[in-house]
Amino acid sequence: MSWFLLLSLVGSLSAAEAREVEGTVTKFTSAMDRRDVSTVTQLSMPDLRVSFVVGEGPLMSMGRGELVEMLQAGKVGGAPRTLKIHAVAGNGTFAVAHGTLERTDANFDVVWQLTRTKEGWRIHADATSMQVRPTPASMQR
Repeated sequence: MSWFLLLSLVGSLSAAEAREVEGTVTKFTSAMDRRDVSTVTQLSMPDLRVSFVVGEGPLMSMGRGELVEMLQAGKVGGAPRTLKIHAVAGNGTFAVAHGTLERTDANFDVVWQLTRTKEGWRIHADATSMQVRPTPASMQR
């Protein structure tokens, strides 16, 4: 099933709502790249769930507390990535966004679930598939 089809089943947001969702996703991913724990915490729900897989590896999952610990320990984040948001859909209180991120050594395919709160859109779930790019040295072996 394509992302477009999946997102179309969720519903549609107004153009202003879609821009708000995109803004939250952009700020969240940028904060992750900078290891900005305060902003990551502010833009996510307390029960945030992050699930990710690297290549063909096992699915890993963590909550917001574990994510914050990993950011503080320098185990995730810390490198700028280029974000492209491909689709956003929702119904006014719930939204789903699909995007890709690229950095020099990896590509990321991500789906975010967001919930609208009094403070604005907040990330409720982040599902990421990371593909490590071959380096020139690894291709010469």
